[in-house]
Amino acid sequence: MTITAICTKQANTTLSIMIREPLKLVQMDVDAPIQLEPGMNKVVVGPGVFKLASPCPISVLADNGDSVILTTNGKDSGWPDPGMLKVNSEQQSKLQQFFAAEVMMNAVVE
Repeated sequence: MTITAICTKQANTTLSIMIREPLKLVQMDVDAPIQLEPGMNKVVVGPGVFKLASPCPISVLADNGDSVILTTNGKDSGWPDPGMLKVNSEQQSKLQQFFAAEVMMNAVVE
């Protein structure tokens, strides 16, 4: 399982996401995920932390240099490092919980 963390800082950031299967782009603290279809998806988002979990390789690009994109297929329960995502202290406390389910599932599968 590949888990991707995306942190955007600017409004109207366009994410270009290439996937092989239907996936959901989930934003931290937002209950409505964005449905993505196989192929190239262009999604405009505001500032926030997002995640994607996929059994297949994916590609994610952002149209500005302020965005951070991290990917893992490991089992590190401390992933992602809040410092690498450059999130504020309030977001840091929520970050591990937001990614915990996918990281734990990944540890069981591999």
